[in-house]
Amino acid sequence: MVYLSLLVLIIPISLIAFIVYISFKLPRFDYVEDFKYEDECDYENIHSKKYDLRLGKHKSILGAKYWGKDTSKGYILFLHGIGAGHLAYMSTIAKLVRDGYFVLTYDMYGMGRSSGHSFKSLLEGAHCFKKIYEQFLIVEPKLKDKEVTIMGHSYGAFTAIMGSYFLEEKIVKKVIAIAPFYDLNFMKEYLPKKLRIIAYLIIERDHCLYPRLSLLNIVKVMKRRKNIPYILVYGDKDDIVPLREREKVLNKINNFSNVTTYQYENSYHNPYLTNEGEKVVMEEVRKASTLTGLERKVAIENINWKKACKIDEDRIDLWLK
Repeated sequence: MVYLSLLVLIIPISLIAFIVYISFKLPRFDYVEDFKYEDECDYENIHSKKYDLRLGKHKSILGAKYWGKDTSKGYILFLHGIGAGHLAYMSTIAKLVRDGYFVLTYDMYGMGRSSGHSFKSLLEGAHCFKKIYEQFLIVEPKLKDKEVTIMGHSYGAFTAIMGSYFLEEKIVKKVIAIAPFYDLNFMKEYLPKKLRIIAYLIIERDHCLYPRLSLLNIVKVMKRRKNIPYILVYGDKDDIVPLREREKVLNKINNFSNVTTYQYENSYHNPYLTNEGEKVVMEEVRKASTLTGLERKVAIENINWKKACKIDEDRIDLWLK
């Protein structure tokens, strides 16, 4: 009777999970219309080349590399967060190039200028990470056997840590993760309470899609890849990755010799920016994103984009040291 009761419970849940598996789609995240994204043309002495990186017969992503006169500092693989694509971080990429780094980056699948009708899962980036890295080895042969620093923000930070699990430790110089969340269950925190049931169903679907990855979290990965240095960066007022989410990580890594953490006061979800830059993002960019019509147009025109893109170079230098 016990087994029969369990079957009666499990079968409906499995059926619902399967329906979500085949039907539920998260939206695409494209470059926001009318937002002023920079590119290499806005900076002096930066060269670039774009690539179509193939992940399958009908699946490709936009890859890019940026470099300057000096590339002596080595390679950085930069991963952007949810929404838009790598051009939203052009001021950071330009700073890295000026400092002598050769930067590889791409727009995530289902985002920016990459293909995909939708953004599939929080685990999609990590699942494809090794294959994307192998594609970069083809377009940039000098990368072979070279150390690479992996740097990411938000979803890109989560992907950077999770993706490092699939690379040889000897080729990862360090991972710089800016505002990473803990694991797949972050979806339950991110969605409003009324939509939490959807989050549970997405998580069940992802257990089917990525059975190995879905059992991991960033703490487990950092513990297992003990020869890779990890730099974790948070803002103490981050409302996207809130305190309860950060504590899931910070309370478990006190004895990890390979992890260094920085938590900045009066900083939010973008601690790579100056406090002034973050203020513009919080008060002007976010507000403009919620408006429509003429109000939206006026709000976007009034955004001080120069301040919004102003990075904190001292902080970034510290993380890279």
